[in-house]
Amino acid sequence: DTVEWKLWQVLAYYLDQSSPLTPAFDIIQDNKSYLQDQIKKLSVQEVCRSSDSHRQHCIHRHILLGHTDKPVQLLLEAAQDSANFYQDCLRASLISSVSDSEVAQSTIKLVATNLIANDHLFE
Repeated sequence: DTVEWKLWQVLAYYLDQSSPLTPAFDIIQDNKSYLQDQIKKLSVQEVCRSSDSHRQHCIHRHILLGHTDKPVQLLLEAAQDSANFYQDCLRASLISSVSDSEVAQSTIKLVATNLIANDHLFE
């Protein structure tokens, strides 16, 4: 019986923490395990991304997980002839400005240079 199997799997997890739960039980995982599972899933999704909507989804998930470097990198990978190039550059600047670091300043300078070079100066 499937329900009985799932019950025993959860009980085995709580009795012996060395046997990990499958991702189907993510609702009862502790925060650290859940976060690790989500990062693993996201890394697989990044490898398999094939369109702009997949890229946007990965960016969104990284932001939800509290990452700042990876979404900025993905946003700056946008093609210069893309319809979302201007918005992606602004989003990258906004996300990088959350942290007060030299990397944030460098990102903002890079975005400004890209926008000027691609004739988006007055937008």
